[in-house]
Amino acid sequence: MESSSIIPEPHEFTVALKVSHGRSPITYCTRFVEDHHHHHGGDLPAAASPEYQDAHERAHAQQVAARLASQRVTTWQIVLFGLTGGLMPCSAAVAVLLVCLQIKQILLGFALVLAFSLGLAITLATAGAVAAVCVRQAAKRFKGFEDLARKMPYVSSAVMACIGLLIGIQGVRHLLH
Repeated sequence: MESSSIIPEPHEFTVALKVSHGRSPITYCTRFVEDHHHHHGGDLPAAASPEYQDAHERAHAQQVAARLASQRVTTWQIVLFGLTGGLMPCSAAVAVLLVCLQIKQILLGFALVLAFSLGLAITLATAGAVAAVCVRQAAKRFKGFEDLARKMPYVSSAVMACIGLLIGIQGVRHLLH
């Protein structure tokens, strides 16, 4: 491959080649550097580093890196996350609202859903802030925490699969007896 434009000094750049194979694309990343330049830091971004071994993980990391490039999460963004998550009522809140509408207690229904949504918003914002602080502290104090965190989605999916299997078995046993 050849560059279609002149690469300015220093002649250093990172290349990401995305190859589609089936459903999940695979991205290969490499960095070109000149030996006569001295740099301090400037490593590959997390999304392109070799520690991301599988294509799925690498693709998610690159999406997150692209969305959050040169941005920091602020307290107001966490609060906004909590509000937007908490102000969208769940099916239980909608059911409460419908029951209150049926018994002609419209104000009570709106008050209950509003209280539920505000409580959920406060809970989500608080849990997000606490989780962010805890993860940052744990990464500083425990060696290998990042590797463990990378494996947790697989552990949680296995736990959920086991729970689903157990519930399915109980359902089949109940139907057969």
